[in-house]
Amino acid sequence: MCVHIAGEVLDQKLMAFVSTLRYCSMSVFKIYQLKSKVYVL
Repeated sequence: MCVHIAGEVLDQKLMAFVSTLRYCSMSVFKIYQLKSKVYVL
């Protein structure tokens, strides 16, 4: 039972980490796009 609960908590933390990582990479990508647009202009 404890192992199952620990597994669920681990899954939640992993999902939170992945979503945070995805959000960060999207932000970096948007900033990169903006910079490249500025360079093009």
